[in-house]
Amino acid sequence: MKINGRQMEVLTEIVREEFHRRLAAFARDELSGEIGSLTDDELADRVAQVHDQAIAYGIESEVAVARFFCIRVAVGLDSPMPEEIGRLMDTDPTVTADDKVAFLVEMLSSAEKGSVE
Repeated sequence: MKINGRQMEVLTEIVREEFHRRLAAFARDELSGEIGSLTDDELADRVAQVHDQAIAYGIESEVAVARFFCIRVAVGLDSPMPEEIGRLMDTDPTVTADDKVAFLVEMLSSAEKGSVE
């Protein structure tokens, strides 16, 4: 059995939509205070938009995209990406985008706990 290009595109879209559904469900459960006012359709649109932003930064794994989504929620989904985050994501090609996201999550966690000045 051989999968042609169009079939692969359809499968890729199915996987992407399922990931978006899971990420939106996670956001509803864990980030309700931050995203509670969004309708399901609005949340689905935001998840897709942030996923596209993540791809533009080279973020590929579902875990890193989910973390990036949490970062975007933390800084405000309607707010522009802070310059510092954008610079970090665009610098040092030897560090993977997924590792940069992990660093940002750690940085935000530390700042929230008050250990970063």
